[in-house]
Amino acid sequence: MLEKQFDELKLTGCLPSPTGVGLSVLHQTQNDDYTLADLSRTLAADPTLTGRILRLANSSLNSGFEVARTAHQAAVRLGARTVRNVALGFTLVSGHRSGACRNFDYDYYWSHSLAIAVAGQVLATRVPRLEPSEAFTFGLLSGIGRLALASIHPESYARILEQVNDSDGLKLGRLEREAFGLNHGMLAAAMFEDWHLPADYVQAVLACAESQTDAELEPTAMRLVRVFHGARALADALTTTDKDSVALCRARNERLAALRSGFGLSAEEFGLIWNQVAADWREWGKIMNITANTTTTPRRLVQLAERSEQPAAVALSATNVLPVPAPEGEAGAAMRVLVVEDDAVSRKLLAYHLGKDGHTVYCAEDGELGLELALEHDPHLVITDWMMPKMDGIELVRALRRSDESRHMQVILLTGREEEARVIEAFDAGVDEYLTKPLNPRILMARVRSAQRVVGYREQINRAAEGSKRQVAEMAVLNRKLHNAALTDTLTELPNRRHAIERLQQELGSATREGTRLSVIMIDIDKFKSVNDQHGHDAGDAVLRDVARSLRGCIRATELVCRLGGEEFLVICPRASAAKASLIAERMRLASEANVIEHGDFRRAVTLSLGVAELDAATSTIDRLIKLADERVYQAKQAGRNRVVSGDLTDTSIRAAC
Repeated sequence: MLEKQFDELKLTGCLPSPTGVGLSVLHQTQNDDYTLADLSRTLAADPTLTGRILRLANSSLNSGFEVARTAHQAAVRLGARTVRNVALGFTLVSGHRSGACRNFDYDYYWSHSLAIAVAGQVLATRVPRLEPSEAFTFGLLSGIGRLALASIHPESYARILEQVNDSDGLKLGRLEREAFGLNHGMLAAAMFEDWHLPADYVQAVLACAESQTDAELEPTAMRLVRVFHGARALADALTTTDKDSVALCRARNERLAALRSGFGLSAEEFGLIWNQVAADWREWGKIMNITANTTTTPRRLVQLAERSEQPAAVALSATNVLPVPAPEGEAGAAMRVLVVEDDAVSRKLLAYHLGKDGHTVYCAEDGELGLELALEHDPHLVITDWMMPKMDGIELVRALRRSDESRHMQVILLTGREEEARVIEAFDAGVDEYLTKPLNPRILMARVRSAQRVVGYREQINRAAEGSKRQVAEMAVLNRKLHNAALTDTLTELPNRRHAIERLQQELGSATREGTRLSVIMIDIDKFKSVNDQHGHDAGDAVLRDVARSLRGCIRATELVCRLGGEEFLVICPRASAAKASLIAERMRLASEANVIEHGDFRRAVTLSLGVAELDAATSTIDRLIKLADERVYQAKQAGRNRVVSGDLTDTSIRAAC
């Protein structure tokens, strides 16, 4: 995807992204010169995230150690990569637990993504030269493009999800491209590049979106794709319910069988892996506050697959459809209120008055529990006492204001003293209002209603901002469609000459900077003029469309086939030598030779003449590279057509290699 198109999406402000400390940790761990002490200081800026790191370090996943009490002790025990995974996942989840796309199940999305991540981490231990924590990160982020499209285009994406389950990646991707000019894989790849994640992640997420297990990917990317497909099969199985269709259960059983075969697992080994993934998934779910429970076992999945089909109306998958939530935070609407008070009588009194007014109330007896509940339930309003054990009210307020996830919360502080210095200290810490004890219930509820108005105004501003973002997003879609139309051949729906030149300029720049290879394949349909002359231009158009489909089916996700005009096509092969591009060209030649095209009285295959050229000192510009490939097409025609010419590589040697 072009950089300009991604910049337009970023302008909407709706793209999911790690925030604050999470983004700092991500960038910090991408450099080789950081230390765990540096990482610990970064974590200390967000107490809620530090709490999650400590919880993981002291969980059953890391049993057998003394209790970790500081961020540094936890980082030493877990390692930098695991700390990065928690920071990345936690900050992404916290900011995108819900959204406006009515047919996108946000809870299921995060639960399923976490299952893929955990399963990938377990399976990666069986793949040489693949770091398990990298498989975890990739698995957690692999579906981020779908979340992004649901966030940027909630209404349009909801309509797409009415037509297809998001597990059908190929059909989903096609509908996405028709609607938005890009699919979730392309968007995820652009987001990975923007976050400076490894290039292997970019290649792998594109291949996964196209359901490819391409043997010509870079080795690490290929390992990630292999593990992803196995992890996805496990995650799908773990999240299966009795409501899922028989056909879906059968398909998931088949994918589990393919997983066992692909990883060479015995029944006993597979059972151990299943149990480990299920247990780790539950533990990670507790830490990340994500639903991660399953009642499904491999045997239960077989039983579900062997049920008889019920003749009922077909319903959308439960993974897609959610009821539209009622708007929250409007003036006068009920709020989520967190009461943090160590005195049981005061706590019950507050809960009584708030509940009587229709609010949902959560209670905590000290500041530490209050911080945890605030993170878990995202209250609109926090009412906290000042003097409490473990963590007092001022410490709680400061912790809330330091965290990106809780800065928006309204805070009322309760105190038995009203000295000027203490009042100033409270407001400096970040409270919005304070009340003195003993509490007057009427004054309390007046303050609560004031907080309701603030929350309501904020929600109105947010809705107005969302409207503006949607307009920007819709304009971005229109711009992308216009841009794509300008770069697309209307007959074959392939990229046109202009697109080919733009892409070649990008790949030439990358190859020059990185010292990688670049090859092109020029293609000409043999005796195409006779098709038009003998059978008419409609038949000629049908031939062009069929040849385009055939060529597109022979390339990898990283390559691009374009129509230059007339019967000429160009294939761009990044990171490919002339020898590798020649093999691709021969695959295309054979596919065309075997493809019988039928249109009216035209019924036969057409052959191709192909010329291959590789970037080198003599072909250091786009014009020279294309010219050399074109000259070799001419040589192929002179030699009898229906062949590949690639420098010193003869047609015979290419066929032998294939």
